[in-house]
Amino acid sequence: MTRGLSTKQIAVIGAYGIALLATLIAVLAGAWTVAAAAGIISLGLLSVLLVFTLAAMTRIASLTRQQVREIHHQTRAGEELGQLRRLEADTAERFKELSGTLQGTEARIEAAERRLLATFEAHRDHLEEDIAALRKHLAGER
Repeated sequence: MTRGLSTKQIAVIGAYGIALLATLIAVLAGAWTVAAAAGIISLGLLSVLLVFTLAAMTRIASLTRQQVREIHHQTRAGEELGQLRRLEADTAERFKELSGTLQGTEARIEAAERRLLATFEAHRDHLEEDIAALRKHLAGER
């Protein structure tokens, strides 16, 4: 029952209880002046207890707000880190795709170069045959 209460609050609660008990005894004894004084004292002690409790609640609310801000900041940082990791993974995947596309393009260019070279060699062979035939034809005319 006293869990979460400060020692000041417990002392005020004890004094308040004693003041209420004194008020009750004074009323039963018919000492109305003493009962009124004890009632005023118990009201004052209740006010002090209320002030202590509100101060503690304000302090706890402030600490809770601070902890929530820190948790939110940490969570936000974790979300941003997760976003960066996803972006890095996406970038790596795109780089991998582009690398594969580039390798495929290079392979097609090399194949085209080989075909072009084969075409030039075939054309050179054809020209050499035509030149040889023309020389043979010119040598036969002389």
